[in-house]
Amino acid sequence: MAATYDSYEKTLEAVSHVLETEPGLRYIYMATQSVPGCVEALRRAGRSVYRIEVVHGYHRGTDLKDMVRRVYGHHPKVLRLEVGLNPGATELVLREY
Repeated sequence: MAATYDSYEKTLEAVSHVLETEPGLRYIYMATQSVPGCVEALRRAGRSVYRIEVVHGYHRGTDLKDMVRRVYGHHPKVLRLEVGLNPGATELVLREY
């Protein structure tokens, strides 16, 4: 676990470090607006990432949800966004299984 305080640089560094030291890592949970740093770390690592689930919450405003959907809804590496039964999460589909 690492505190990144919504910082792109700190998130990029922290996620890159975890990807290097934990080769069997299957999930990354983020509860901040530093999602772009996480996505960049995953891209640089060359992992076979198919989906990223962003848990943005549901009960205390929509700023993070709106940012994720606005920024990644048209991102060239994201095929589509999916919203399931949990209104507090959005999945970024990067490629099909």
